[in-house]
Amino acid sequence: MYKLMFAVCLFGACTMETASERLDGKTVHDELCAAGCSTEVEEVLASPRKWEEAGDKLFVESDDKKLFDDPCAQLPADGICAYVCDPQELAKHIPAGTCIDIRCELRDGREILAGGCALP
Repeated sequence: MYKLMFAVCLFGACTMETASERLDGKTVHDELCAAGCSTEVEEVLASPRKWEEAGDKLFVESDDKKLFDDPCAQLPADGICAYVCDPQELAKHIPAGTCIDIRCELRDGREILAGGCALP
């Protein structure tokens, strides 16, 4: 996956803007769950939606109106979905020696897909 990074520095103040390409379900499938996905995630990835990479094994539904809204600020307050943006905390909620994939609905209506593993 390719990402473009732009930096603008004026008078010592820098801002950064990140733009990434939109991904189809097959690409996300290959990145998220090379060993296979849950039925729920497989169904979501079979749809014609587009996705943006939001982190390692973290993909958010691409929606032009909300494209620049931070998906991690839209997570539910409780349950395993509350931890998808924090890999170390997420690992604490995964059975030891296993990997999972997760589909979560964000408060703004988008969906986010995540994967994680816990060491044995």
